[in-house]
Amino acid sequence: MDSHCFVDEPPLALCLVCVTQMDSACLKDSCKSSELFNLPSSALEAVRGNIEILNLNMKPGNTLKVKGKISADTLGFSINLGYSSRDLAFHFNPRFNESVIVCNSKCSDSWQTEHRDHHLPFFRGCTVKFFIEMLSDKFRVKLPDGHEVCFPNRHGYHYINYISIAGGLKIISFKMS
Repeated sequence: MDSHCFVDEPPLALCLVCVTQMDSACLKDSCKSSELFNLPSSALEAVRGNIEILNLNMKPGNTLKVKGKISADTLGFSINLGYSSRDLAFHFNPRFNESVIVCNSKCSDSWQTEHRDHHLPFFRGCTVKFFIEMLSDKFRVKLPDGHEVCFPNRHGYHYINYISIAGGLKIISFKMS
């Protein structure tokens, strides 16, 4: 385990960056991990899937439930889980132009060896729901058609405090339980 890719204590505060109905950025002081975050439909176009949450405090046994609409013209989208944008335990990246799901990790801003799964059950223009589960040794994604993608927890993270969602997935809701 690389010492640059390991954090042993979760931060105390939870910050959520979102877009409101008036299209302005807002910060919420704190949220419970079991709370469902719904974005207003008028904000979905503005968000266009680009969301960052700091100090998420996701732990082994937690599941992130994601619901969103995939843009009709997108090349793909990504969901990143880790300590920061420079240190990611899990990068989940469906790519429509390659018909593949790419998974990877990043340490000190350097990408590691990627894993490619050629089972792509996502379709442009569709609304999807899928689940990302953090286990002690891996991440497991349950895709809309029941297929599962697993990726090792290479850095041995005991919690995740950072998530970003970018690209052509317009978030409707997500919930951590």
